[in-house]
Amino acid sequence: MGSLQAGLNDTLVALIPKEAMHTMREKKGETGFMAIKLDLEKAYDRLSWDFIRDTLECADDMVLFTEATLEQVDVILDCFGQFCTASGQKISLSKSQVFFSKNTNKNMKEEISRRLRIESTEDLGKYLGVPAIHGRVTSATHSDLLARISSRLDGWKAKTLSLAGRVVLARSVLNAIPAYTMQTTFLPKGICTEIEKRTRNFIWGGTGTDNKMSLANWDLVTTATEAGGLGLKRMHELNLAYMAKLGWRLLAESESLWAQTINAKYRKSEIIHNMRQGRRNVSNAWRGISAAWTPMSQGVSRVVRSGATTRFWMDKWILPEPLSITLKQPSLYQNYMVWSGIIGMRYGDGSQVEDLQHLFRDCSAVKGLWEVAIPRSTYAKLSNLSWDQWLETNLDGNIRNGFDEDCDA
Repeated sequence: MGSLQAGLNDTLVALIPKEAMHTMREKKGETGFMAIKLDLEKAYDRLSWDFIRDTLECADDMVLFTEATLEQVDVILDCFGQFCTASGQKISLSKSQVFFSKNTNKNMKEEISRRLRIESTEDLGKYLGVPAIHGRVTSATHSDLLARISSRLDGWKAKTLSLAGRVVLARSVLNAIPAYTMQTTFLPKGICTEIEKRTRNFIWGGTGTDNKMSLANWDLVTTATEAGGLGLKRMHELNLAYMAKLGWRLLAESESLWAQTINAKYRKSEIIHNMRQGRRNVSNAWRGISAAWTPMSQGVSRVVRSGATTRFWMDKWILPEPLSITLKQPSLYQNYMVWSGIIGMRYGDGSQVEDLQHLFRDCSAVKGLWEVAIPRSTYAKLSNLSWDQWLETNLDGNIRNGFDEDCDA
């Protein structure tokens, strides 16, 4: 065990168990997984402070993930003993919990819980202040977030504050309470709407049951102060901004443990566009990153270097649009004379003009490259397409037409 690596904070660490919990939710097969959340007793007089300084700079929350087998139980119990001896700390087994993946046998769950002397649970609660999500994220998942916001706003009686004071307090609460959760969680729009509703009611002097008339449009309230607004932020847009930042860090910190965890599950390569989006079988965090990926990637510039992660057709080069879009213009890719002037070549007996079809598909040298670059079955499938279909398939990079390394053509 060691301290947190440079640049890795509690926010990013919280992503790792959330992804592991999501994997456990989808786990199939005979062998299950388990997550053990440990509660450490707060007896500071018996701690080894040298050990704390050297190895426990990170936190007071611990979650262990392992296979749900009796062999692993023996290993874990041995680790417990070594940890307590080295740190001087004591584990409160009565307050600790163990969570099992759904494919774990019921008898195995009971036996493991008995040996560990830790009760099993269906909900691990929070880890580093963020809910350990076990299922689909709904408004109920983050009901405590709404409760905390209301508590802070209701704690200050609206009637004792001026309008300016209520705006300042609302801005402070919204910048503080939801922000931490939003950095790793894609909140349902219903939650974002409810936060804004309660904030709006507080600003205009309403109470929990008494709504007051709004004196200004919410669009004006959420406009920057420099543009004449009150400077509050729209919650869904703020959440997307945090998800975009997470996506950026995924690219910039690809060697970090949290990024490797995400990439191993959802991204097949370092190509920025290469993503597995969708609504099924993906975690909440990945769904949020996917939602913010397009606007985030539009602001990304990259150095080509070897070109291994560069997509010739789909990346933007000199023009503000991908090369594929440029080539789809009829005046360019259908006008063979234009290409003849650019390439300045003829082939065969010299009477045939070099066009896109010959340049990219029919030339014998190019055929050899295609045969080496893609599976034979995929090459045969593409060869049967018309030129227009072939070009469109390549430009779109459609995985259903054989352009996915995991796809069987």
